[in-house]
Amino acid sequence: MGQYYKPYLKFDDGTEESYCPQNAIFMTRNGIGKSEDIKDHPKYRSYDFDDPDSWGRCFSGLKLMEHSWMCNDFVDGIIERIEEKPARIAWVGDYSDEEASNGSVDGYDMEIYRKVWSDSEKNEAALPELPFPRVPEIHKTGYLVNHSKSIYIDLARYKEMNESSEGWCVHPLPLLTEIGNGKGGGDYWSNVGANALGSWAMDRIAYYEELPEPLMEATYRFDSNV
Repeated sequence: MGQYYKPYLKFDDGTEESYCPQNAIFMTRNGIGKSEDIKDHPKYRSYDFDDPDSWGRCFSGLKLMEHSWMCNDFVDGIIERIEEKPARIAWVGDYSDEEASNGSVDGYDMEIYRKVWSDSEKNEAALPELPFPRVPEIHKTGYLVNHSKSIYIDLARYKEMNESSEGWCVHPLPLLTEIGNGKGGGDYWSNVGANALGSWAMDRIAYYEELPEPLMEATYRFDSNV
């Protein structure tokens, strides 16, 4: 079975957000303010999968490797949510209940899992699916800063190191913050970079166009031919 993912963000003021790869860009483009409105929207369930104006660049499917790419609309939307605004981030798989229950990821528990994956009609604590404030820009440069680990990724340098001959490049943010990879179809199955998968989950992370302070650069390699 395929595994689906939604990112969870918790900002320093305690605000929590979750976004659905399949719906967030559609909601943004069509002026839908909350997930409950989607079912009644005339365009819902009638997407053109080949139309970037309908789905977003590179197609923002729910499976991890359907959206975890540089220049993907959905990932760029998350980047803009954390621009100069650190948040604890986890890319939560719907098969990650085991990690939530056994405490294998520091700061991640069943309460967060239920907030991301519970039906809002059945669980008042469930986080609503949200649109982005605007259609995201493309972010090929800038810096992902992990404030918890005092390290950063130079996105331009990362892209040079990881881009495939066909021009595809895995985005580091979903893979570094994933919880649950390796349990379903559409997960990242390559051994390249496997030891780094999930190593940033629930860390305080932000995006900056200019590096805000001297930090140690971290380099990661992921297989962009998957």
